Order: sequence, then structure tokens, then C-alpha cells
Amino acid sequence: MAKLNVGETGLAFGVVVGLAHVVWVALVALGQAQPLLDFLFRIHFVAVDFWVQPFEPNLAAEAVAISFVASSAAAALFAIIWNLLDRIRK
Repeated sequence: MAKLNVGETGLAFGVVVGLAHVVWVALVALGQAQPLLDFLFRIHFVAVDFWVQPFEPNLAAEAVAISFVASSAAAALFAIIWNLLDRIRK
């Protein structure tokens, strides 16, 4: 097993998840999030009434930042555990 760089792994995953949230925020801002949400629920046979709230720039920035930080931390923890398991295996 290849050793993972903890910082790079955390950063890479944080960027991917952060960008996914940027796309979601853009969909909300453009008014396209509700149709997407309705479609996704429908194709999974889920009938729940959820409504997308109006766009708020500060809340959007918080969502992107929190998702980036949390996913970076989770990925860094994953890399640490991966590297420990590799060391134990050897």
C-alpha cells in the first residue's frame, strides 16, 4: 500500500467537497436547486416535502467553508489511519 501524504489528502478531498458545495450554492442562487432536489427525491422513490430557502451569501460562504474544513479533517484522519495500518501490516 502506498503511503498517503496527510496534508495533500486532506486538501484534495476538501477541495472536491468544497467545490461540490459551490455548485449547490450556485444552483440555489440561480433558482435551480429545487427542481434538482425534486428530481433526485422522485427517482429514489422518496416523497418528502423539502423546500430550498432563498439564497443568502453569508450562509452560502459558511456552508462552503464548513464543508471544506470538515471534509479536509476527515480525509486527513483517513490518511493517518491508512498509514498506521500500512505500518502495522509491514
